[in-house]
Amino acid sequence: MVDYAVEFGEKRGVGEKDKKNGLIILFSRNMRQTFIATGYGTEKILKDEICKAIIDSTMVLYFRKEDYYGGLKAGLEECINRWK
Repeated sequence: MVDYAVEFGEKRGVGEKDKKNGLIILFSRNMRQTFIATGYGTEKILKDEICKAIIDSTMVLYFRKEDYYGGLKAGLEECINRWK
């Protein structure tokens, strides 16, 4: 998932190029995997362990109830709140 996230972000131009502040949330219901990829500028604030905690403590609670939209929304909101 990591390689795909990086490739996706580069192709789509996620974030501001000069700031490298992109953020991508990848989710696969079938594979039962979720990953938050950050640009180098973003990972200064949203470190890997923080992203993992957001997935494990926020998003998974929704996913277990099959509320995938709610989980993605809650995860994104948590990323934004920590990013401020």
